[in-house]
Amino acid sequence: MDLTGSIMEATDPLFEAVYGSFGEGTGSAFIDTLATAPLAAFQLALAFVGGLGGDLGSTGSAGLL
Repeated sequence: MDLTGSIMEATDPLFEAVYGSFGEGTGSAFIDTLATAPLAAFQLALAFVGGLGGDLGSTGSAGLL
């Protein structure tokens, strides 16, 4: 079972809807970082869980970032 991969595939449309119009950013690196921080944190959390082992997810960090 590829739990982390399934979660990422299921949430891709959500993040695409939220960040899809973000495009090139706002022009301010600080604001861009704040705006994309939730997405980065979510991807890092999934990569961590996937890296723990096959019981929690077999994708690991290879296909998530």
